[in-house]
Amino acid sequence: MMRYVLGLFLTACALLASCSGLSAAEPLYQTYRATADKLIGAALEDTGGYEKLAFLCDRIGNRLCGSSALDRAIQWAAAQMKKYAAGRVLPSWSRFSGSFTC
Repeated sequence: MMRYVLGLFLTACALLASCSGLSAAEPLYQTYRATADKLIGAALEDTGGYEKLAFLCDRIGNRLCGSSALDRAIQWAAAQMKKYAAGRVLPSWSRFSGSFTC
């Protein structure tokens, strides 16, 4: 399953690059082959990422802007981050000083 998804992703990247007029010295799939192999290997060894994605898709569902599902997804993601960062000090930062609203 993960190989299929990754294959679709790499195909989409190749199509986008070819449609936008970009040309690379080597085909896109060769450029990212080593990185893709690492991702595939990690996905095959540990299903945690897939389980988290399945939870978001199957239990929370569509996360449209302003929806209750988006609020639940944000709360769930924050709880997951706190769970995995327990005891670690994480620096705080801000990408920009503006505001964003849905």
